[in-house]
Amino acid sequence: MALEVVNEIKQAEIDADAIRAKAVLDVKKISAAASKQAVAKVEEIENETLLQVKAIKKAANVEGEFILRKKLITQQKECDELQQKARVNVNAAVKYAVKAIIG
Repeated sequence: MALEVVNEIKQAEIDADAIRAKAVLDVKKISAAASKQAVAKVEEIENETLLQVKAIKKAANVEGEFILRKKLITQQKECDELQQKARVNVNAAVKYAVKAIIG
């Protein structure tokens, strides 16, 4: 009877060791899977961030280009107005010169 109890205790210890070993393997597998998922998620977030940065840069370039074109158009209009004023002044100067010559 005592021998049976000793054998049962030994078997229980062997079973407990096997359960512990399986638990360690399961934890390692779960940890590896979680690490892979974490790495994949980080890569996904990095890719999304890069796409967002590219989209923001593109939008900024488009907006900047629009602003520059608008400024260019405004400057062109101002230049045209100044040229028109210069023509008027030249015409007036020519008229005064003609009057001065004719007298």
